[in-house]
Amino acid sequence: MRSKAFFKKRFAVRPRRDSGADHWIGGENVYEGADCPVCHVGLVVLLDINCEDPVLQKASGGKLAQLKRLPLLFCPRCLDELSYRVDEQSRVHVIQSRYSHPGNELYPNYPDYFPRVPFSLDDSAITASVSKAAEEFFDVGFAHLLSESARRILEDFSGHPNFIPRFLYHHQLGGESLHDAWDENAAVCPNEQCPGRVSGKEVRGGRPMRFLAGVINDPPGGLPLIEPLNEETETSWNFFASFYYQICDRCLTITTFNTSD
Repeated sequence: MRSKAFFKKRFAVRPRRDSGADHWIGGENVYEGADCPVCHVGLVVLLDINCEDPVLQKASGGKLAQLKRLPLLFCPRCLDELSYRVDEQSRVHVIQSRYSHPGNELYPNYPDYFPRVPFSLDDSAITASVSKAAEEFFDVGFAHLLSESARRILEDFSGHPNFIPRFLYHHQLGGESLHDAWDENAAVCPNEQCPGRVSGKEVRGGRPMRFLAGVINDPPGGLPLIEPLNEETETSWNFFASFYYQICDRCLTITTFNTSD
């Protein structure tokens, strides 16, 4: 069963120095309770979302209205399937950790946190020019055969170089997933106190979670999720590797997953 979108509007997460919306990529973990239950070290923040942003409130239909902030977290030491919820006071309550691999940092000297950079929510649609450029990409099969105009259009849209023809995706919040792996399977809400577990009768197999966000490995953009920034990854890196988040539409429990393509 595929994971449905938590809310319909799709935003690209764009680093913007002049963003005044109080959304952040990276930054230190300042959230009470946001520690890994396996290795007992502070979790790493990928996105720190201001739920009081009027643009986000409108787009999400008020689904996040009870929260002030929503951090998207993960543990790079355990790479576990991590489930947690955030309360009205922005405290994190870890619900469970599964499939952990403690002591397996993705690379030496992994940072405790990523640089804190503001971001804006860009709801630009996939325009006709983007669709046409994507068709050219799939037709020629190799990025170096693209026309200069098509290359520029695609890289402006996705926010990263296009090394090989795959579906266009980028850091994303809300809407239907642009990456098949992010919504291929709907997780089950693990919160035993979730009001959605019993609604007249219990949902068979548990309440399906919904797709919320995806964040791509991006060393030159400040998110070296699986590989450090160095001379090689300055220009060519694995942007298929990612972390993605599903959320329960009743209790707002979040589960963190990762891809390792």
